[in-house]
Amino acid sequence: DLGRLNLTGGFNYNKTRILRNTASLGPLATIPGLVLFGRQESLRLEQGQPRSKITLSADYERQWFGVTARVTRFGKVLGAGSEPFLDVNLSAKALTDLEFRFKPFGDVTTLALGTNNLFDVYPDNVPRGRGVDP
Repeated sequence: DLGRLNLTGGFNYNKTRILRNTASLGPLATIPGLVLFGRQESLRLEQGQPRSKITLSADYERQWFGVTARVTRFGKVLGAGSEPFLDVNLSAKALTDLEFRFKPFGDVTTLALGTNNLFDVYPDNVPRGRGVDP
């Protein structure tokens, strides 16, 4: 018995667009400087989450042992600042998850040991304040 290998893949593509923005604030229009849904909020909604996501996984199981490896790639996003010159393009990132499974007492109990984000991948640093990194 060579065991069982399952390979899985997935792709997701989203495109969010604001088609119309009503300028009428009603009674709130009397408050000076109030912007409920301005440039920054619009960009955050349209470009602040990855447009694409790709997931690939492999799951192998044989007798008392199993292992699962999964890679998820999130596409690039725009970190919208309050002004156009403060916008920051954040690069695509891939996260890797890994899990080992053991059945020490037959099919009665399964012990699993795993990690999410195995290679400690995080989003790009975004400048704060006046463009100075923390």
